[in-house]
Amino acid sequence: MKYKYFFYAILIAIVTLFTACDMYSIPSPPPKEIQGAYWGSMSVLGTSGDVCIEINENSVVLHSDTMGASYSLIKAEKKDGLWLVSCYKPGENTYLPTRHTTLSVNTNVSPYTCKPKIIPMSLFSQFSDCKKGAPYDGRFKK
Repeated sequence: MKYKYFFYAILIAIVTLFTACDMYSIPSPPPKEIQGAYWGSMSVLGTSGDVCIEINENSVVLHSDTMGASYSLIKAEKKDGLWLVSCYKPGENTYLPTRHTTLSVNTNVSPYTCKPKIIPMSLFSQFSDCKKGAPYDGRFKK
């Protein structure tokens, strides 16, 4: 019986430790090789346009004339030969799947390509394979 209480005390201590620390939102920067600007096109509800996705050490920014988004908490991990970059809002748990945007970066082709997925819009938006190219030059409204 005393081991049962000891086990519960240890379990409570572990949960308290991880809850008290902000360890659930640790960023994992993408490697330098996949950082840069990726150029392509997108279609949202039948409206098409060009897009640039910037992958930086500490952020991901989507630029276009129709929409823009910026994420300052990102996690990069290599899965199945691709880099998966998940985008979070500050304070979100990076151990859970993101509810915002993911980028699949293929480093097995030249130039590298990036396939974005905006999760809340995934049913009515499509992106081309965006190709790594020149740095973003400020050409879009957003």
